[in-house]
Amino acid sequence: MQKIDIEETLFKAVADEIRHGHLSEGLWLKANVDAGGNERQAQLLYTKYRVAQLTGEIADSTITRQIENKKQIVRDFRKLCWDYLPFTIVALVLIVLLLSGVFSNAR
Repeated sequence: MQKIDIEETLFKAVADEIRHGHLSEGLWLKANVDAGGNERQAQLLYTKYRVAQLTGEIADSTITRQIENKKQIVRDFRKLCWDYLPFTIVALVLIVLLLSGVFSNAR
């Protein structure tokens, strides 16, 4: 989804909030104070503030999702390392023994 599509969706959602009276009480009060009691100006400010708030929530959830994805990658890598640890140890021991000549026939 492009940025303009997301913004339009957010503005529509806020318009529905206003139309149905499902407002964030604190944000509505702030908009009224900033509008000096002008009802139309308060609606415009509420819309601006609410869209900004929702945009921030989307950004926060996106960042949180990215962090969780990276944590999962690290967990998967650690599990993979632990799953192959015994084979790695055996391989290293064999390499050391081969290099030290333990398996050579020469005396």
